[in-house]
Amino acid sequence: MIKKAIHHTRSDQKQTNRISIAAIAALLIMSFVLSSGCITKGDTSPGGTKVTVVSFAVDNSSISASDPEAERLFIDGLTYNAQNGRFEEAIACFDEAIAIDPDFAEAWFGKGISNYNLQRYDEALTSFDEAIAINPDFKDAWYFKGTTLTDMGRDDEAAYYFEQAERCNTEHSLPEK
Repeated sequence: MIKKAIHHTRSDQKQTNRISIAAIAALLIMSFVLSSGCITKGDTSPGGTKVTVVSFAVDNSSISASDPEAERLFIDGLTYNAQNGRFEEAIACFDEAIAIDPDFAEAWFGKGISNYNLQRYDEALTSFDEAIAINPDFKDAWYFKGTTLTDMGRDDEAAYYFEQAERCNTEHSLPEK
């Protein structure tokens, strides 16, 4: 069923595919975001190409950082990620948080989302893999790995990651403290 949905989506224009996936992703993430926290925005680049941007926010009580400075840097990264075009600054914050707490799954996920927004898909995949290795029940990391693979045209491979996201038994995507 997932493969059919992906195939159907891929038969539409690439842009429609990206917008649809982002909309679905926004709904999926809603389980752990603040009421207005998950935003999928469209932006027009100077070349006239529509770009999909994924932004997210989390309830502070669900952040799993072992160090307050790592948590602060993570929140700064979320802020930069939400400000269109400041993804490099977001990645720098996530990298600093990871340097302090290498097992901070949310920071790896945030880095993946920022790289996804920059269309640096290989780097995004690496970050999502790290988040999954730290927390195998991190539903959104599985899902966005599938989303990234779909955007790379690797639909068959993506289906596995969407299925894994569906199998996660967590009520909230991000780990609870």
